[in-house]
Amino acid sequence: TGGASAAPAFQGGRKGPLRTPGAKGMARRIRLWKEFVAVVHERCGVDGTGGSDPWDAVIDGANVGYYRRTSPDTPNHIDYARIDRVVNRLTGEGRRVLLVLHERHFYPDTMPEKFRHFQQKWKSAKVLYSSPGGCNDD
Repeated sequence: TGGASAAPAFQGGRKGPLRTPGAKGMARRIRLWKEFVAVVHERCGVDGTGGSDPWDAVIDGANVGYYRRTSPDTPNHIDYARIDRVVNRLTGEGRRVLLVLHERHFYPDTMPEKFRHFQQKWKSAKVLYSSPGGCNDD
């Protein structure tokens, strides 16, 4: 019993069984990661200084959106309105916000129609980074 525990069989966030990408999937993940790093370097500079417009607030949208949504009777989607309130609060304080949220939260079967305007609002404000499928948003 003091040894390492076994790897989990399931992913978090109701995503189902843990899947391991093949060589093609890993190549895609590496390419997408490099694209994200390039965006960060453009905005923030290579060492976090000297970029065009560095962020000073990063929001993990899933953590905000799933906060206190543990009851079995809560909806299966994140709380988009709560995320929007956090974005509004920080931008209202003059902060340069980056909202990171996995693209699955915007799929038609995941995001109710009444919340779709948030996605467009965040894109228009250039605060949203939607991490692609197969990539971790943490």
